[in-house]
Amino acid sequence: MDRKLLFKIILLTGVLCAGFSIFAQTPYNIVMNIYDDPKTKMAFNWFTTSNTTGEQIQISIGTGAFTPFITVACNRTTTPTNVHKAVVTGLTPNTTYSFRVGKAGLWSSIGTFTTAKDNKDDFSFIYVTDSQIGNNINMLTTNAQAAFTKYPNTRFWLHCGDLTSYGDSLNHWNRFFEKQQNYFYHFPFAPIMGNHDAQSVTNFKQHLNLHCPSFDSFGSTYTFIYGDAQFFAINSEQWIGYSDILNSAYITALKNWMSTEVAAHQDIKWRIVYYHKSIYTGAYEEQNEPRCAVWHNAMAPFFDDLNIDLALQGHSHIYDVIGPVYNINTVQGSVSGVSTVNEVFPKNASSKSGGFFSVQKGTLYFTNGTFGNSFFYPFLLTVMPGSAFPFIPHYYSLMTGRYGQTSKSTYSNISVSTSSITISTYEVIDSTTSQLLDQIMLVKYCATTTDEPGSQVIATSQTWNTNKTITNNIVVPLGVTLTITATAFFSTYKITVKCGGKLVVSGGTIDDGNVIIQGGGKLILSNNGIISLGNYDNLEIHLGAEYDVGLGEILLK
Repeated sequence: MDRKLLFKIILLTGVLCAGFSIFAQTPYNIVMNIYDDPKTKMAFNWFTTSNTTGEQIQISIGTGAFTPFITVACNRTTTPTNVHKAVVTGLTPNTTYSFRVGKAGLWSSIGTFTTAKDNKDDFSFIYVTDSQIGNNINMLTTNAQAAFTKYPNTRFWLHCGDLTSYGDSLNHWNRFFEKQQNYFYHFPFAPIMGNHDAQSVTNFKQHLNLHCPSFDSFGSTYTFIYGDAQFFAINSEQWIGYSDILNSAYITALKNWMSTEVAAHQDIKWRIVYYHKSIYTGAYEEQNEPRCAVWHNAMAPFFDDLNIDLALQGHSHIYDVIGPVYNINTVQGSVSGVSTVNEVFPKNASSKSGGFFSVQKGTLYFTNGTFGNSFFYPFLLTVMPGSAFPFIPHYYSLMTGRYGQTSKSTYSNISVSTSSITISTYEVIDSTTSQLLDQIMLVKYCATTTDEPGSQVIATSQTWNTNKTITNNIVVPLGVTLTITATAFFSTYKITVKCGGKLVVSGGTIDDGNVIIQGGGKLILSNNGIISLGNYDNLEIHLGAEYDVGLGEILLK
């Protein structure tokens, strides 16, 4: 062989080997996880394909030139040396940071995140479940891009399990992160284990960095507070071997832990639980699965006791809105504003859409379908009505909202404020287009929905932009906004804002009369709006009501 050619081959081989060595050590499967307190902490997890030392994370303030001011070494005490974990503490609330992981000469790309605010301001997050992508792995990228294109300012994303189809396959985990890596760089991730992920507890724990209590050896139980909501991720996969017997020690410890955490945060309004295996669902197959019944019996009464407001579920791959349920019954008077739509089975088996749901008592059970492409058309409950859950003969009546299955991937944007939770669910059309499937609102602290005899109920949102003399009582019900931009003379009458209703006085005046804002209602004075009260008039703000009078006045004559 020509000596020059041989030298070139040797040189090229050396370059390729050096390049492979660098590639092998460059971080991948990078994720940031919500950890304990999202106002001041963030957890990170990443892999390198060879056993490296000296791995660390660097943090920089803002998104400009990367100037590290925090460096944290990774923790490898309980993981193989090519799995790297780090938790950054001491961060400032509501601050945007940049980060990179790795080590000198082998850094990852730069990601960003924003810590939670140190108050109860509104926020939103993306909720998905059951990715379970098999061969069509590019759908992972398409779906994530669609969700975060629609909601680029969402604070984090929450996953209700079955991230992978085969949890014991490292290839599936690698695909899951590879195809969504850009979004793991910019949105903190709050997942829970599904039954497919539980095929390898080791893989689940090695790919994530979650702050779990010691009683959960699976590493899939944790809690955090964001805004005015307390979140609980709980593990529905704690079974004894391959039987249908739940780990009773885990369930006992879980209930004690959750009760303690709730008692310690009585000032938080909303309690949101998320898990994988459905407690209530319209999927016939799942309801006849013994494990779902066992899981239901273990947790549903406890949710009643703990006053859980919203339960986000996975596993069934269908869309359903169930409840609010208390003691295996729909809470009377808790649902209003549900529309009838002309959609056929299986997309909307209940022919219902939208609605307002009061969770002052009872839990709303919600499943948004699948973030993948696995659909179970034959297994909807309506195929065999009354068959599911034989011990609940009225089961179908619990399905108070939309129920069915679209043929597209779905995701939900959940917006949380002190007064309400709005869940907007979308079908993915393509990587930049989402189509609204359903939108519901949860409210709390609702007073009676019975209207006073002779009252005028405002049926739809409207604006009063000319002066009026009111000659009867006015009721603003759920889902309706009354905006007053002129002068409304109420004399001795009253205006009552019900739970889920809103009164806006913008540049106008309410003159005389009584103004009553019931729990769950909202009053906004803007643009120098005025409420003028006489000697016998009252402004009543009930427990649970929300009001903002920063740009208006309340005057006494």
